[in-house]
Amino acid sequence: MNKSEIARAWCLERVGCPYLYGGTGQICTPSYRQARAAQYPQYAEKIRRNCPRMAGGSASCIGCRWADAGGRGRRAYDCAQLTRWCMAAVGITLVSGAHSQWTKTVWAHQGSLQNMPRDMLCLVYRENAGRMGHVGVYLGDGTVVHAKGHDYGVVHQSLSATDFTHYGIPAGLYDDLAPLAIQKGASGEIVKQLQEMLLEAGMALPRWGADGQFGSETAAAVLAFQQSLGLPETGACDAATWQALRAQSEKSDTSQVTAGTEAALTLSPGVTEALQMVRAALDALEQALKENLNAAE
Repeated sequence: MNKSEIARAWCLERVGCPYLYGGTGQICTPSYRQARAAQYPQYAEKIRRNCPRMAGGSASCIGCRWADAGGRGRRAYDCAQLTRWCMAAVGITLVSGAHSQWTKTVWAHQGSLQNMPRDMLCLVYRENAGRMGHVGVYLGDGTVVHAKGHDYGVVHQSLSATDFTHYGIPAGLYDDLAPLAIQKGASGEIVKQLQEMLLEAGMALPRWGADGQFGSETAAAVLAFQQSLGLPETGACDAATWQALRAQSEKSDTSQVTAGTEAALTLSPGVTEALQMVRAALDALEQALKENLNAAE
């Protein structure tokens, strides 16, 4: 399965899990709910109301809609933690919080919902008063999985039944999608990949190396690479720069294979000499055997 298929399966497995503000994928228990209620008192009433034991009407978790048949609680998420762990399942790191994800993620595509590709897995966001207040996962088939709220849990529903307003495709989710411009302030695995390709291309990162942080040193290396190829000198890694770096990386891989083949070929004379020595030894042994046979006769 590719990354989008893995992410889709992961989301569908979480349908029916409880929503819990501040929930980070831990097993839902009364003590875990109590800790979140203490941490977020503005949601304490909803947190307690959705737990039969905390609400005072049950002696165990058996029969709770957020638990399995044996009474073991399912994993609890809030909306941003659901998307965060979904992307972690395919090796993509997101930060906590819907708005922080929107502003700090390295995107391959990002925009208003009307421009979203309907056949690709995306993250979808709801804007409210200039901030992203909710997030879910669009599955590429007209449906969305999202942690809807304390009274609903993680649900799977039609996109048309939701009020999401924006979408984003994280860089790295699809191998053939180059990220949008990566610039100072970005961080994560995609920045580390950029730095590794810069190093392969001969660009210096003498102080920090490939540390996954896009700072002044990385910007200077990107600028130097752009200058070396006559690309627009922005210091940010846009699509053209990314493609040029990938081309350099592929060329480097090809050169390494060629060098390895040439190195193997240089061993051929030595191998030939060794074979000649073996043949000479066998000839000498054959001659000795013949002489011994003649002597015996």
